[in-house]
This record gives sequence, C-alpha cells and structure tokens, in this order.
Amino acid sequence: MKEIFATHSHFSMDDLFVALRLKGKRISKTTLYRNLPLMQDSGLVRRVPDDSLNGRFEHVLGHPHHDHLICIQCGREIEFACNMIEQAQEATCRRYGFEPVHHRLGIWGYCRDCRRKKKDKLSARRKHRMRRS
Repeated sequence: MKEIFATHSHFSMDDLFVALRLKGKRISKTTLYRNLPLMQDSGLVRRVPDDSLNGRFEHVLGHPHHDHLICIQCGREIEFACNMIEQAQEATCRRYGFEPVHHRLGIWGYCRDCRRKKKDKLSARRKHRMRRS
C-alpha cells in the first residue's frame, strides 16, 4: 500500500508490480489482482477511465474528485474539475430519481500537442503538393 500512496500519477497493475519488484519486494501479480479490487471497494483507490483491459488506477487520498481528458494519440491524461459538469450530472440524477453512488468521466480525443502535430503534418503535405504542381 505504501507504494500506491507514494505514486502521484495513474498506474496499472503492471506498473505497480514492476515498482515493487524494483524495490526488492517479493509479490506475485496474483496478489495484486486479488487485492487491488478490495482496495477499490474500500475507497482507497479508484479506477480511472482507460481503454486497456486491466485498467489504470489512482489513489484517492489527497485527490479531490476530478474527471479525465485522455489523448488517443499519445496517451496523455489531463485531470480537470468542472462544477458545471457536476451540476449537470446532479440535475440529471434528480430528474430521473436516480441516487448516484459514484461516477467517473473520461473524454477521449486529441491533446493540444497532438492536434498541433497533426495540423503541422497536414500543412507540410499541402506545401509539398503545391510545390509539385
């Protein structure tokens, strides 16, 4: 658990396994696969939106609720908090008589850097075509 709370970024089971092994800890992946869901259920860690099969996690201690923007090009994850989104979710729950327990929001797309790279690449192609004409 110490390793999880020392990590201040999102981590996968494999990331945690490697970090523990590098510190000389003898632990099996089976132990992690068994215990991480228990830590989730107890509210110590939460799963973050992710496309991977096994998921990524973050510890909850010291992390107020937030949502995520995930770049599908480079994998960058941007954490953000937005009161308007929270209020809209609460209003939606009230409208449908729904009692929320927890939620997580992930928005997938392209980060600023990857959008810039795509734009630069497209611009370079256009210039190249114009020179050939």
